[in-house]
Amino acid sequence: MYYPITARRFWSSLAGAACLALAGCGPRQGTTVAPEQVTLWCTFSGEAQARVLREALAAGTGWKVVVLPLAAPDLLAGLEGTRAGDLAVFPEATLLDDLASRGLARGEALRYDLGFYVLSKAPVALADLAVPGRRLGGLPVAGGLDAALVAVLPSDLRAPITANIRHRSARADELIRLVRQDALDAAIVWAPPPAGAALEVLSVGGGDACCPLLAQPLSCSRLSPAQWEAVLAVCRDPAVVQALQERPGGRKGGAP
Repeated sequence: MYYPITARRFWSSLAGAACLALAGCGPRQGTTVAPEQVTLWCTFSGEAQARVLREALAAGTGWKVVVLPLAAPDLLAGLEGTRAGDLAVFPEATLLDDLASRGLARGEALRYDLGFYVLSKAPVALADLAVPGRRLGGLPVAGGLDAALVAVLPSDLRAPITANIRHRSARADELIRLVRQDALDAAIVWAPPPAGAALEVLSVGGGDACCPLLAQPLSCSRLSPAQWEAVLAVCRDPAVVQALQERPGGRKGGAP
């Protein structure tokens, strides 16, 4: 009998293992990870931020840095299957418990506070999103991102805005593309839009509403304590924190 979900996760795990092996950090008998390499696992919703960290780590250490983006369930399956990697980057708060319960977390996660934003071609107010018939793009229900957004919306607007969401995606670049193509009237994303997006931006909660990006050190890392200190120093650098707050939401180089 064929089980499509099990098969998808199985093949995704194999793909993750293959990527790790090609990157030089897959589990191999009698070998250890090269100390000059760092491997970042991330969810699709945290991919843009993981790439910002990759650039910062590569520039700050001179090491090779590999980013492996996957859907959240596949990230967990891949880590369980390979037991290799150094840092997991994601905004889905529920993944913290998932990693800890599997013995994959090492110490406390780094937290970067980012906000929620409405992107549209023309200026809008938050109340405009509640008008019946609006076509909105939103965040995935799974993982806690949507729940975090709903919690910061005004109570009288939560139900009508949620009812207007026609398309959900973890990828901000996909939502931005649909807004540009007039397939959506507006999209709600987390973290600022990329430079050059050429869209109107409305901050939900006036900039006070935060959604944390989490960078969880992994117990399967083979970096030495000194190498870990170098990695954490880069991740905590104020310039890196500022870059994460200004650039994510799309791929490097401006609008996707």
